[in-house]
Amino acid sequence: MRGGLATGRAAVAHRNAAHQDLGGIVSGPAWRRDLPDQPMPGLGTIGVIPVAASYSWLTRGNARAAVAWICGVAGLLAYNWWVLVPLKPGLMSSPNELFSNLEVTGQPFATAMQHADLLAGLLLVAAFLAAGSSSIVAGRREWLGMMIFCAAGGVGGLFPEVCADEINAACMRMELHFQLPVNQYLHVVAGIIEFGGITAALLFAARRTRGDRTRIARVYRDLAVGAYVGYPVLGLAYLLNKLGGAMEAVFFTGFTVMVLTQLVERTESLRRIPLTGGRSGPAPSPRLGFQLTADRLALSCSTRSTGEVLTRRRRSGVEPAAAARGSEPAAAARGSQQAAAVRRPCSDSAPSGAAGGQAVRAGLRRTRRSGRGGHG
Repeated sequence: MRGGLATGRAAVAHRNAAHQDLGGIVSGPAWRRDLPDQPMPGLGTIGVIPVAASYSWLTRGNARAAVAWICGVAGLLAYNWWVLVPLKPGLMSSPNELFSNLEVTGQPFATAMQHADLLAGLLLVAAFLAAGSSSIVAGRREWLGMMIFCAAGGVGGLFPEVCADEINAACMRMELHFQLPVNQYLHVVAGIIEFGGITAALLFAARRTRGDRTRIARVYRDLAVGAYVGYPVLGLAYLLNKLGGAMEAVFFTGFTVMVLTQLVERTESLRRIPLTGGRSGPAPSPRLGFQLTADRLALSCSTRSTGEVLTRRRRSGVEPAAAARGSEPAAAARGSQQAAAVRRPCSDSAPSGAAGGQAVRAGLRRTRRSGRGGHG
């Protein structure tokens, strides 16, 4: 029993020394909990650290991503009911007419359009709830803007206009003098909030990804340029009552691209294994992944070397507990040497393939020979 406890204490001392020498790349609990069993080139998989929690996290992330995509795609299909309007001749009398004018009670298919807007808002809210506000690092404000956009769209479907203000002069006059029922003004305010919410999310996303060269960053930049150009034209179309429907179609298309881009970025982040505390974030660099694998190799080597030393001392008649007590300071020093030896091959660059495996194995052999010389 005493020999087993001593073995455990010495192994813990080696593990702590090796981990401290690597500079504390990852915090202790998260390092043990979230690091997966990754194969090392030329060495195979090192089964040292439990990964059940990591696999559980991945399962939850994949499930949330699936829910986000199912709700998101269904919501966008309902949101873009307007693409069917040109397929029904006579439904829109003029390109100056707004799509919201088609939802006025009494118009053909008005009830179906209202329900589509409400359903789209609910489904998109569910999609971004499933994706989560922290799925993108520093992206909480974008998530809030997208939630405002989704909720306002649903409110617009719940409170449709009572008359077509863009093509009816009397309706426009009564609207300006606040002589219409409250539903008219609720719909107008919901539309303004809808546009404002997604535009704010776009500006935050473009600022967050400024300087990035990824495809998602380019999409945000292109949408931002389109918004700078499009909003003055949209305002002019509303003031002159000209081509309002055409401009709305352009903006609705841009909103759809924005929703899809946000869902792509957020669901990709959900599928990544976090490096700290179960939080999602950017994927680790290849260099960091190599260092983490080297850290695990150092621990494996430390534990194995401790067992070899104690076995040799037991065979030579030395009490295991006494051997462990006497070897703990030297064991900690040897753990640091082992970690340095493992880390040395990847100090400049992360080798790959068989060459990387041979370099790490050579470092481990040198460490074991030095350990035998000190305790033989």
